[in-house]
Amino acid sequence: MARNESKRISPPILAADESAAAAVAQIADYQPERLQIGREAVAACLADYRAAKQRELDLEGDLDAARDQTVGAAWKLHNLMLEVKAFVEYRYGSSSDELQRLGIKKKSERKSSARRKPTAA
Repeated sequence: MARNESKRISPPILAADESAAAAVAQIADYQPERLQIGREAVAACLADYRAAKQRELDLEGDLDAARDQTVGAAWKLHNLMLEVKAFVEYRYGSSSDELQRLGIKKKSERKSSARRKPTAA
């Protein structure tokens, strides 16, 4: 039995398990005393795994599409807000309270850059 059944099993191990489960059907005299490890149980478990894997792949595709849609909507919002900020600056000026409400520092409140003294050569 596994130590930590919340971690994913590596793909090579799962591929080996799938081929072994398929091979059980080919063993003509496979009749264990415990029905939990019988041919029907193995086939049902393999079918459950494949259905769960297919569902995961379908949901990953849906998630990728949703992420793409979110990224597109975020860029649309960002570009729109850049245009809005440019318009507010044009309309009300670079030192207006309206521009400050949008989260932009007023031009009059910006720290002026210190001029460097030229070095003697």
